[in-house]
Amino acid sequence: NYGAAHSRNIGVKNMDLESEIVIFIDSDIRVPATAVSSAVKVILQKPEILAVGGIYSQNSQSFNFITDFKNMDLAYRASIYTPYVKYLGSFFLAIKKSTFLEAGGFSTDFSGSSVEDVEFGYKVTSGKNLMFINKNILVDHLKTYTLFTMLKTDFQRIINLIKIIKKSKGKY
Repeated sequence: NYGAAHSRNIGVKNMDLESEIVIFIDSDIRVPATAVSSAVKVILQKPEILAVGGIYSQNSQSFNFITDFKNMDLAYRASIYTPYVKYLGSFFLAIKKSTFLEAGGFSTDFSGSSVEDVEFGYKVTSGKNLMFINKNILVDHLKTYTLFTMLKTDFQRIINLIKIIKKSKGKY
């Protein structure tokens, strides 16, 4: 298993040649029917925008306190972001195919799927706010957490964020 980044890179390289926009949706995400058309509409109407993402909703499909806590935390943090950002989560991401390919796709240097989208966003935007969070696109995160898996996920993410900072030598 090479991970999400590798699979996504292969998928984009094998897309129909005439396709202009790539949509990434994680397997543990439920997307409303209008999400894709809303994201594509923004990209087509605002050429300066390189990518569009949604945010996690506060809906949790779990009766587990840790899962509810984690999903509420993700939803809250996303709700306070400014609309224009330097990177987007790839759990729901629409991006121009040309932008994705010119950037070389997602880095496969990180284990699992944790921060390849952060590193990709910084690489693509050169630190400028050229990606757009559409807060009207609310996706449900269906992942279930235990205390252990939540801490493990967060710890691994922090380790990988430190790697990005060191690798960029202060550029990001």
